Amino acid sequence: MALVKLNATLGLTGTLPAVSGANLTGISAGISEVDRWKLSDGTYSNTDVLTAWTRHSTLSGVAHGTGLSHSSGIFTFPSTGVYSISFDCNLFSGNSTTRPYVGINMKGSNDAFSSNNQTLMISYGNTSTAGDHDDFFISGIYDVTNTSNNKLKFEVASSGSCGFYNGAITIMKLMDT
Repeated sequence: MALVKLNATLGLTGTLPAVSGANLTGISAGISEVDRWKLSDGTYSNTDVLTAWTRHSTLSGVAHGTGLSHSSGIFTFPSTGVYSISFDCNLFSGNSTTRPYVGINMKGSNDAFSSNNQTLMISYGNTSTAGDHDDFFISGIYDVTNTSNNKLKFEVASSGSCGFYNGAITIMKLMDT
């Protein structure tokens, strides 16, 4: 059956993959980068950049592909492309304090944070009583067009200091650009 007739019969639009000799072309290999980093438990204050990251290495947490690199709270991507980034963390107010708001600001930059900071996503939680706990999750999409300049960091946005624990980020490259 002719390709045009097959497309019309199936209701498909656009270009289907092509066959060239014995090779099929036009198909992506799928997700090529997956990385997971965990945050060491600690207390942070407003505008602190989260710096205590280690690559998650238990079970399936090991990087697939090259993985990101990290230095002083700033992550560098291994290749250009569109990335999905998620961050999940618990927070603790301490036994004698409350915080009207505690959040994480996921920031990107197109000049390695020399002067450009852009919020990719921000999320807040709160601790209304002393010794209170909360959990928050944020996610964002980042189109990395230059691995030397497009960087990622996580910054605290809060009304005071608060304990963060069980924090982790997961980064997946969704596609090339």
